[in-house]
Amino acid sequence: MSGRRAQEDETFEKLRQALLANPCSARLHYNMGLAYTKRGELDEAISEFKTALEFNPGMVEAHINLGGIYFRKGNMEAAIEENKKAIQIDPGYVNAYSNLGFLYVQQGRLESRPISMRYSSEEDQHSFMHNWDLRTC
Repeated sequence: MSGRRAQEDETFEKLRQALLANPCSARLHYNMGLAYTKRGELDEAISEFKTALEFNPGMVEAHINLGGIYFRKGNMEAAIEENKKAIQIDPGYVNAYSNLGFLYVQQGRLESRPISMRYSSEEDQHSFMHNWDLRTC
């Protein structure tokens, strides 16, 4: 086993132990979702992100990551819905808008629903226009 893989396994185990000690932590469930995503265990990641949202429904990052996983699994509508939820929680979250645009393009819905957005700066506008990013971690 490579040193990097051993370190990842050790980190994963520490995270699992932390969750056993603190099962109501939204942040720990979110981090476990990221860890499962990195391992390619997408169903487990979905479960962890959903649990994180049960404890903290306003966790925008969990919605974004769920959207990314749904996209990877081919469930475009669920990916769109998760990004819409992120926007409802934080209308200034730029990546959610670029994710929606990306998803609409993937569906061929180029004319679909104009996306309005409040830009807090020119930098945010630039990021929105050039950052077609559907991250899962």
